[in-house]
Amino acid sequence: MCHRKNHLKNRLIFFFSLLLLYGVAIPQEAIEVGRIDLTKNVIDSEFEPNRLVKIPNGLIFLDTQNRRIGSWVSDTLLIKGGFGAGESGLFDPVDIVSHQLDVFILDRTENRISRFDVQLNFIQSISFAENDGGLFPTSMGNDSRGWLYFYSPETHQIYRSNPNSSQLNTFIDLNSFPRTEDCVASMRFGRNDQLALLYNCINEIHLFSRTGKMERRFKVNIENPALILPFQKFWVILNETGDIQFIGETPFALDLNDALRDAIVDGDFLNVLTDKELIIFDINVPK
Repeated sequence: MCHRKNHLKNRLIFFFSLLLLYGVAIPQEAIEVGRIDLTKNVIDSEFEPNRLVKIPNGLIFLDTQNRRIGSWVSDTLLIKGGFGAGESGLFDPVDIVSHQLDVFILDRTENRISRFDVQLNFIQSISFAENDGGLFPTSMGNDSRGWLYFYSPETHQIYRSNPNSSQLNTFIDLNSFPRTEDCVASMRFGRNDQLALLYNCINEIHLFSRTGKMERRFKVNIENPALILPFQKFWVILNETGDIQFIGETPFALDLNDALRDAIVDGDFLNVLTDKELIIFDINVPK
C-alpha cells in the first residue's frame, strides 16, 4: 500500500512538473474567503453603493444614483454628499479613485473632480469646465505619483492633471485607434504605471506605457466586459455576471448571487461589490 501511494505521489509530481515545464496553465479558481451582507449595516433606500475604493483603514463607497459617498471603517458608516448639497454635494458622480489619504470623485456634468480626505472632509474642487467648453468625462484613474487621468468621450482623448491644479494636458489621443469611439468601459494603472484601457464594443484591452505609448493589445473572451484591474503582475477582466479572465487565459466564473457593480484588489485578494454583498475571493493566478 505504501509503495502504491508513493508511486501515485511521484506520478502527480511528474504531471505538474510537465505543466510548468511546457507552460501549460493550471486552471484558475476563486476560493471564497468572506461574504458580508451589506444590507445589514451599509445599504438602505438612500444609499446603494455601486463603486468602491480602498483607504488605509477601510473602504469608501460611492452611490452614483443617490449622489452620496460613504466611509466604512470598523463596521461604522459615515455618509456625506447628496445632490448639490454644499461643498461636498455631487451632481453627476461617475467614478472614484483614492491615493494615500485622499479620495477623488469625478463629476461628469459639472466637469470637475471633488477631493476629500478619508474622513470625507471636503478639501478642494478641481474644475476643468473652461477646457474646450466641457469634456464631460466618464472614467478616471490615477498613477503611483497621484496624478489624475480621465477619459472624455467628447474628444475621445485621455487627459492628465496634477491633483493640485486644474490645468490639463492631453495624455493619449485615442482617435488614432479605429473602432474605439464611445466604448472605453474601464481604465486602470498597474505595475510601472502601465495604463490599461478596456473597450467593451470590440472586446479588447490596450496597454500603454507610463509615457502614453501603445505597447500591446489583447482580445477579451468574456461577454460584455465591464472592468479591468491590475492583479499582482497580471491584468484581470470582469463582467456584471461574475465572469473573470486573466489576459491570455481561460475565463472562469465567480460565485455571485447578484450583479457585480465594482471590484478592487487588496493584496492577494479580490473584493467584489454586488447589489447586496461584499465578497472576498482568493484567486489562483496564472503561473
